[in-house]
Amino acid sequence: MKPTTRCAVVRSKCLGVSILMIVAACGPANSASTDLGDGPPLEAVVVAIIGQVAGPAEYTFGDITSVAIDARGRVLISDSFGSEIKIYDADGRFLGRFGREGDGPGEFNAPRDLTFDVSGRLWIRDDSRITVLQPGGAEGDWEVTDTRRFPGYARFTSRRGRVVGDRYLYPDAYLLGDIERYFYLPLGPDGQSADTVPVPGSGLSRTRQAYYWISEGNGRMVFGLNRAPFEPQPSWDVTGAGTVVSGTGGEYRLVETDGAGKVLREFGRPGFPRQTVPHEEWLDSVDAVQQRLDSIPVPLAEINGLSPHIKNRSIPDSLPSFINVFVDAEDRVWVQRWPSATGARFDVYDRSRELVGAVTLSVMLQADPPPFARGELLVGVLRDVATDVESVVVVRVEALGHE
Repeated sequence: MKPTTRCAVVRSKCLGVSILMIVAACGPANSASTDLGDGPPLEAVVVAIIGQVAGPAEYTFGDITSVAIDARGRVLISDSFGSEIKIYDADGRFLGRFGREGDGPGEFNAPRDLTFDVSGRLWIRDDSRITVLQPGGAEGDWEVTDTRRFPGYARFTSRRGRVVGDRYLYPDAYLLGDIERYFYLPLGPDGQSADTVPVPGSGLSRTRQAYYWISEGNGRMVFGLNRAPFEPQPSWDVTGAGTVVSGTGGEYRLVETDGAGKVLREFGRPGFPRQTVPHEEWLDSVDAVQQRLDSIPVPLAEINGLSPHIKNRSIPDSLPSFINVFVDAEDRVWVQRWPSATGARFDVYDRSRELVGAVTLSVMLQADPPPFARGELLVGVLRDVATDVESVVVVRVEALGHE
């Protein structure tokens, strides 16, 4: 068995464009872009890409739902197909696996989130419960120390939860008209707490999937119309202290709030310019939206959850200030900006919310599932546009270490 190692081209059966992207990622990342407002560049090197189109089961994935890095620098990847967790070293070599479909100890029903507490225990959320595991001596040896069931009314969003003390804060939402409001609920040893940790509501709501009724009680989803192309997407994450960092994506301003929703501080880059969408790309998007609307067999007024931009035919002509925010294991804040032509871009803020610098890669990272960072390592999910096959990239950011 040939492991996936540093700079290995593991997608040899992909189209040429995908191979070129991966080969380029094997050297140092591109220098930071010259857009006004960029922070000092942080040198980043892709050390491994884990995943293959076909081959040994150790290196193929069905549906990657979460990635994480433990205190020993090992990469953990959850796959909802088979409900298992695979473990790799930072160079991409397979170390072991654990878990399977089921309701018993060490079994999972579509694991969705991997995170760690301060003692190094692994917390795994699946569709109905949290399983807490203590790492053992062997690579794939994990001992179940706790299992907690979620209440039946829990409605998970795709966002990552966080362990604060002995409570797992999980993301939930409720519907207000056609708008969803977001918050975190704590699940402790004694069950669900009544306290909620709100995500600020001003401009931080995302419309649900658009739909229309075809008969009483029977509707049909309309995919791709709840948000217009280039429309800012609000994003947020929770810190190890239980605070929430959030932003609208429309302006480069982030707010950190406490468990009661009180603003603790604001940070970001006031006046950061939003880039103009290339005109041809904008015209293509307008045309694609119009074709999508023309394919729907009901009047526009009957579609619920439409983006106001789409309803008013006002497709934004500037890019969002950022597309994703996540908090890493050291409580640093990573702001994922709109990607460059070659790959992902991040601004990194330390625990005092001062800008550390910018990381620019030559691979495209998905915002969902969100990347995970610990120490000087960053892991994230790649998705091949030609084959829809997923893999995981491991990046070493030389200037970052444990704070």
